[in-house]
Amino acid sequence: MSWLKPISVVLLATGLLPIGLSILAHAQHKPAILSIAAPARPGLAFQQYMVDLGPIQPTSEVRGYFVFRNQSAGDVTITSVEPSCGCLAPQLEKKSYGTGETGTIALRVLPANEAPGKKEYFVDIRYTDTEPREIRLVFRLTLPEKKLSVRPRALMFYQLGEEATSQRLKVCDTRGTAVVIEGVKSSNPLVTVRYLGGLETEGGLIEHQIEVTAAANCPAGRHQGTISISTADEAFPELRVPFMVEGRQKTAEPGP
Repeated sequence: MSWLKPISVVLLATGLLPIGLSILAHAQHKPAILSIAAPARPGLAFQQYMVDLGPIQPTSEVRGYFVFRNQSAGDVTITSVEPSCGCLAPQLEKKSYGTGETGTIALRVLPANEAPGKKEYFVDIRYTDTEPREIRLVFRLTLPEKKLSVRPRALMFYQLGEEATSQRLKVCDTRGTAVVIEGVKSSNPLVTVRYLGGLETEGGLIEHQIEVTAAANCPAGRHQGTISISTADEAFPELRVPFMVEGRQKTAEPGP
């Protein structure tokens, strides 16, 4: 049946024709490439997001520095700096930074005001470039067990009455030495200080006592300042204790 062969070839070619056309059409149709815009990178780039000083030597003050650069094409404005502890006293040169401009955020720790051991502090930075952003900076260090210390770490006065009120600061040296207090002073005239001398504790250490007095009839509102304690110790030449005085809001006298 040789006459069937041409027919078979025709039928086979006819059956494969749709498949071939489909392959050709698919080859000519190029798939669309989806374009997804990458999110804009943050405007501020920090050299490091964590400062770890490890164990430190006895000293009156330790600072951690975080250097950053505005890597965006526009201005960046820092809207808030919120520390995990007010004792860090963050310092920032200014709030707005232009393209390519650098800045530094400094955090401070007063070892004499803190308990010994490993410490981890942080500060949350909020800023705006093309959108609101937030970054956390971490500051770690280990404070020595034996040191010169002052308690309490801060003083608060609530002057609700019309009389002066007093509190005491205590300075103690656990290093086995007898530190010499050379002077005490207040940065705010509403608060006065007086050195009372040293007393020996049950453990044989000398504890220096300082009387801090908030003035009578303190003006209404909040008044802040710092008590400075000068010593003859090279490692701790000055101890600082912040204070806050809350003055009573005066009530209006009743009318006739």
